[in-house]
Amino acid sequence: MFTLGTAWWEIIIRSVAVYAFVLIALRLTGRRSLGQRNALDLVLILVVANAVQNAMIGSDTSLLGGIIAAATLFAVDEGLDRIQQRDRRARSFFSGTPIVLIHHGQVIQDNLRHSHVTMDDIEEVLREHGYDSLHDVKTCILEMDGTLSIVPQGSHTEQTRRVQHPRMRRPRAVDRPA
Repeated sequence: MFTLGTAWWEIIIRSVAVYAFVLIALRLTGRRSLGQRNALDLVLILVVANAVQNAMIGSDTSLLGGIIAAATLFAVDEGLDRIQQRDRRARSFFSGTPIVLIHHGQVIQDNLRHSHVTMDDIEEVLREHGYDSLHDVKTCILEMDGTLSIVPQGSHTEQTRRVQHPRMRRPRAVDRPA
């Protein structure tokens, strides 16, 4: 149960490599898959999890090997989270930036294509927010977490301040309903 079948350092290296691969694969497949799951996405996650398990721990089936792999994944995740809190470029790389999909009622087709969002997705969100037409929308933004935010026509943009981390310097403009 506690006897390792694979060297502890090899489990750590394998776990970091698998984490990096899955992170990059999720980042390359687009943000929509992170915020709006469907049955295919769930199946993919389950199958990938099963496929990478052996890649992380090799032939080791011990409890200790699983704990080392899990601890490594948590440590890498925490480390990357701290890096993102301190470095804007790292945050942009790992989490992306908001993408404007509709500007003053006009769909930006290139941004839709690039972000893997369909007009059906946009129309669903419009209905959820009670809007009948694209012309009711000032801005639709694909947020970094994969959700779609709608700003109605007639809203004005205010300069606001976010809760500032000591190393963050500039406030950003945020659209708010009037």
